[in-house]
Amino acid sequence: MLYLAFKESPKTFQQDAASAAPSNAPSSLARELVCISIPLFLFYVTLSWNGVVSQHELVGSRSVPDIVGSLTGVLCAIGFVFFSFKTDFAALFRWLCPLATVALVLNFWDSEVSSLVICSISSVLDITIWIVTYLYCLRKARSDYDISIARVAALLAVSHLGAIAGNMLAAGVLTSLGYVDHSIVQVISLVLICSVVSATMGIVGRPTSRIADEWHENANAVPSDVSSRCKAISERQGLTARELDVLILLAMGRSQPYICEYLTLSKSTVSTHVGHIYQKCDVHSRQELLDCINE
Repeated sequence: MLYLAFKESPKTFQQDAASAAPSNAPSSLARELVCISIPLFLFYVTLSWNGVVSQHELVGSRSVPDIVGSLTGVLCAIGFVFFSFKTDFAALFRWLCPLATVALVLNFWDSEVSSLVICSISSVLDITIWIVTYLYCLRKARSDYDISIARVAALLAVSHLGAIAGNMLAAGVLTSLGYVDHSIVQVISLVLICSVVSATMGIVGRPTSRIADEWHENANAVPSDVSSRCKAISERQGLTARELDVLILLAMGRSQPYICEYLTLSKSTVSTHVGHIYQKCDVHSRQELLDCINE
């Protein structure tokens, strides 16, 4: 799927991506994978642990969590397409951390209702992680296709290892104890809570900066005065945060197909943003916009 999606991408974008890649990457591929893999592994351990333990209490109610997970997947897909969310693992993990914590806390109550809620949350987490992982790998494949296979393989391996570890842990506990002593389930759930929260806060860190901040800090990507001028124009003309992102990319000479892929926006959405920028800045062409920025 990644290969076909990459082959269908516009050639103009591929050329722009190659020219836009900074010579000094802020972090290596290994560092990137470590920062993603550790929380990803813990989340999948949590998902599998919750899934096995909660299903022990469920009797013929598994269809409800499956329906909830499927609907969430549809809503996520709609959200990414129509609301133009940029794929970012840091933001994803911070959003999933409270849900995973709630699911683990519910293990302290031994009831069918709590088990149903846990299964539903686990389905939501699972489908969301898969969607973001696919979109993330697809976006990376378009900019550095040569190493994209290694990235995809590593993330898939980590997710499957986490799922296997969680299943083995839960199966071992339930088999050895026969679910008589519920306290061990609570202890393991508490350990997982601490692990997931620590990984999210310590490894993932703060949210990824917006385009303006990222490019302002990276001297190889954009001259600092261009970012400053775009911010000044944005404040003066009342541009939105997303319009500021588009303005900076336009100021760097990026094409609209590149902007669509870089910001994960549809062609019509980018055209709308460009039109709003022209209207607010009182210009009628890209050259007039560039002249306005360079004044």
